[in-house]
Amino acid sequence: MEGFHVDKDHLNHYDGFVDKVAAMLDCENINYKEDQTVGIENAAAALIGIYHGENVGKGVIFVAED
Repeated sequence: MEGFHVDKDHLNHYDGFVDKVAAMLDCENINYKEDQTVGIENAAAALIGIYHGENVGKGVIFVAED
């Protein structure tokens, strides 16, 4: 699967979907990619990189350790 969308016509399936996907993530049956950036000072460059297609997967910026 490469992306998906749940619209308002299928919200009655949302809770079951979340339960199934959470279980699949726990069993590592779903693979995902994150493009991680550390530090708020690097956030602007990371965002620009997303707009230019330089990231792979979801862009995640870590701004604090906790």
